Amino acid sequence: MTMRNRFRDHISAAAACLCCLVAALSALPASAGPNRWTPIGPDGANVDALVIDPRTPTTAFVGTQGSGILKTVDGGATWATANSGLPTKNVSALAIDPSAPTTLYAGTDAGLFKSSDGAQSWAAASAGLANTYVYTVAVDPTTPTTLYTGTAAGVFKSINGAGTWAPINAGLLGLTSRIIAIDPVSSSVIYVSEEDCDYFDGCSGRVSRSADAGASWAKIYGGFSNYYGSPTIPGMVIDPHSPSRLYLAIFPVGVVRSVDGGATWSHAGPPANDVSSLAIDPANPLTLYVGTVSGSAYRTTDAGDHWTAVTNGLLASGPVNVIALAASAPATVYAAGGGIYRSSDRGETWSRLTLGVRKIGVTALAVDPTTPSTIYTANALVNREYQGGSLVTKTTDGGLHWADTALGVTGQSVNWLAIDPASPSTVYASTYDSPLIKSVDAGAHWAKASNGLRPYYGGPPPLIATSGSTLYIGTNPGGVSKSVDGGSSWTPVNNGLPMFGPAAWDVDPVALAVDPTNADIVYVATWGTIDGIAPVKLSKSTNGAAQWRQVPIDVPTGTFISSLAVDPATPSTIYAAFSDYGRFGIGGVVRSSDRGETWPAAQNLLPSAAWIRALVIDPHLPSRIYVETGDGVFQSTDSAASWTPMNSGLPNFGVNGLSIDRTGTLLRAATPDGLYEYRVSGLPVAATVPVVEYVNSGFGHYFITSSPDEIAKLDNGTFIGWSRTGSEFNVFAAPNANSAPVCRFFSTAFAPKSSHFYTPFAAECATRRADPHWLLESADAFDIAVPAADGSCASGFAPVYRLYNNGQGGAPNHRYTTDVIVRAQMIAQGWMPEGLGVDAVQMCSPP
Repeated sequence: MTMRNRFRDHISAAAACLCCLVAALSALPASAGPNRWTPIGPDGANVDALVIDPRTPTTAFVGTQGSGILKTVDGGATWATANSGLPTKNVSALAIDPSAPTTLYAGTDAGLFKSSDGAQSWAAASAGLANTYVYTVAVDPTTPTTLYTGTAAGVFKSINGAGTWAPINAGLLGLTSRIIAIDPVSSSVIYVSEEDCDYFDGCSGRVSRSADAGASWAKIYGGFSNYYGSPTIPGMVIDPHSPSRLYLAIFPVGVVRSVDGGATWSHAGPPANDVSSLAIDPANPLTLYVGTVSGSAYRTTDAGDHWTAVTNGLLASGPVNVIALAASAPATVYAAGGGIYRSSDRGETWSRLTLGVRKIGVTALAVDPTTPSTIYTANALVNREYQGGSLVTKTTDGGLHWADTALGVTGQSVNWLAIDPASPSTVYASTYDSPLIKSVDAGAHWAKASNGLRPYYGGPPPLIATSGSTLYIGTNPGGVSKSVDGGSSWTPVNNGLPMFGPAAWDVDPVALAVDPTNADIVYVATWGTIDGIAPVKLSKSTNGAAQWRQVPIDVPTGTFISSLAVDPATPSTIYAAFSDYGRFGIGGVVRSSDRGETWPAAQNLLPSAAWIRALVIDPHLPSRIYVETGDGVFQSTDSAASWTPMNSGLPNFGVNGLSIDRTGTLLRAATPDGLYEYRVSGLPVAATVPVVEYVNSGFGHYFITSSPDEIAKLDNGTFIGWSRTGSEFNVFAAPNANSAPVCRFFSTAFAPKSSHFYTPFAAECATRRADPHWLLESADAFDIAVPAADGSCASGFAPVYRLYNNGQGGAPNHRYTTDVIVRAQMIAQGWMPEGLGVDAVQMCSPP
């Protein structure tokens, strides 16, 4: 590359970055209240039911697990909750009166509820139901005051608009009834699916038919049983033009079809057998749609003889729990599971709709250590068949907007996420099938990175990125493995670790930590015995896990170590969280001050906090630590000597992950109700230090630094040719809530001259990292505030201007100044201002 091209690329890259920065800064992050948990995402809900108003197809309702009922009146562009009168947020079934669409019925885990005002309010309508878990509701199309419900205790019928119910199980098993379908021509003909599930014997599914409005029933399909497949019937539809033709969706079989009212059956596709939903086009009944557990959708236009995948734009990992369409708008199709999607062209393309709620369960999270507004979450997606998966989503503005990454896992959960602190575009994830999955482009693409790792049967302890390429992971069983190439290959490193079983690989780690200042010092805790009688084992390595030795640790009998954490400011201090085996309700934290060699007796118990899952340390105030538990989040401000709960605003105390940002002021908690954020108030005000400017008269270059060592060497002549200009500005001495880290780069690509470059913006930092001509010297050279999108600084902060020499003298150079006179002089000499707003402000210097 020529010198001129490098200058040109510098200018265009800087311009592009600044455009991105303006766009990013124009959208302020979601803001949590001080000392209170606030939901920040991700967008979505686990949808189990969806109905469309037959007269006004832009009006639709969804039933969810965890968010209750949502309603749209604009075709899904916006959604609002409609839960007034509902005592539960778990809705598994919805039905709408075709003759009076403002009348709706909702089946929940707390019974049946009815609304007569378009879901503005709900009232209980369960009188006579033997079991309050209602899986399905069906309205007689010819006599809408006649209804049928499927419950965990069989089928019930009402003839007075859900005023009272009576069982109609003659000829049925009286077991869980999930689907009811009524013949649209002869409503006395009814079909019902039942299933009998046993932990040891699996599920047995069957379909029965009644020709006398439920007075008696006869089995027409099923009785099959397969433990490993666990057959269930998530869908059943009837051809409205030819009611003797009906279809069943059977998981994990596919679709079967009958043309004689269920007397005989034949397989009817589709290519996938993990079907989870089924819908028929009421205007053209030869057209059917199916959704799958893996997130695909298929369409047939010839009653199941041939199928076409219609997944363009659909979520590619979460289950499609329900598909629905209305006769008045057959080209419009809704699909829902972990989100809601709509197609206006019969499934050819799909668009994701805004839910207006944030109730997707989060199983893991990771926060960019240099840019805390960038967060990754693993979201639990489930359906009524108890099949599900995970999707990793990402926000770059603190939760204001979320987007899917390319990682979706079917049938299991992503149980761990981490970001490489040296290269935040590198993200790691683990699942029960793949111990390690890696993305090197911030989630855009993922690949397995577990070559050499044994399959395992439980979630691994935290994987620690000790540098850009050296990693440790613990698998259960399998022990500890090490990679020195970013996870491309792994080597077991179990020499000296205690054995849990007779096999050479049977080492079961439960917690893992590494010294952040010395990658060769590693700690691992392993199981004692499953009955909790044997003492906990803690081992330490000082040579990169080549050899381990046990160190004594005193925790209560019957407990195990669930988390290890090393103090980032004082690595000789280590914390170990312990939990019981689920019997005694014991949980606490012990502390070592000599790199794990000795531990005090365990006195630091948490109230009612068994199963401490993880421990995080405030990087700014290491005496302040936090633990995540099944009883919420607890805080200690005295190095684990005492604890207080901090659960205000947290609706679900089952915390699955906890993270603290680099400033120590922002906590994020992963919960079954979503991701929550907590701003810690009352922390000490951050001190400031000066950044000193120097000039090299020979080069004609300017240089700034806040490093006392560099300042001393520049002043005493160790670095020849440099002298102070007399200009200084303040920066923060440590990370805080008002600061961003400043990346510092160095380049020798312009020999004989060299150059430095500074930026507080993550996007610009990432662009420069990708340029092979620049070396990242520090991801946090100093900390400073950033301006708003219009270039303005907070009250009391001084604008810092960045000026670029436009390649004068044969090498790029930048000058950073708060002096408007100096700025004007440099512009007059041909230097270009770079920054935000009309004045091109790059940073904001604290007073």
